[in-house]
Amino acid sequence: MHQNTVTAIILAGGRSRRMGGVNKSFVQLDGHPLIQHVIDRITAQCGQIVISANHDLQQYAQFGLPVISDLDQQMNGPLAGLLSCASEIQSEEIICVTCDSPNIPIDLYSRLHQALEQSDKHWACVHDGQRIQPLFSLFHRACVPELKAYLASGQRRAIEWVLSQAAIQVDFSDQAEAFYNINTPEQLDKAQNNTINKHASS
Repeated sequence: MHQNTVTAIILAGGRSRRMGGVNKSFVQLDGHPLIQHVIDRITAQCGQIVISANHDLQQYAQFGLPVISDLDQQMNGPLAGLLSCASEIQSEEIICVTCDSPNIPIDLYSRLHQALEQSDKHWACVHDGQRIQPLFSLFHRACVPELKAYLASGQRRAIEWVLSQAAIQVDFSDQAEAFYNINTPEQLDKAQNNTINKHASS
């Protein structure tokens, strides 16, 4: 399947509690909103992008992308956002990433897609060498009814979901730092310092 037929979901539906109540999508890193870095890196890997968000919906308009809120408005975790978006997407393949990991690999789709192509599974996710990263996944829309049933049963943990799907775990240990997510002001400062150091050494 050509990547132009793939839709990307950027998960941005959380409350950003650890960021002091400030929506982490819009905190600045290297002069740009955090989510803009994600958009820039995923754009070339898909044909369409949608944002899963429940707050500050008007602010997301600046990116010119569809914004989809949780269907039940209970904000039952990232899988609820994933289901809400996937229910409105026509693509057979869907890739999901988070709004707070600004350095996602530029070959994320190609490696996940290759793993799916070589198997009979419908879900592939990242393994960074130490742990599964379930919110960095590529899956077929055939999984959507099962995901809906999973959430309807009261379950919500993403890690348990991908394990229940016997998802292919694709080794990204060569880019483990790409999945570092920024949840707190301290982590933002660390990422900003790393960016400054990179600019200074280039």
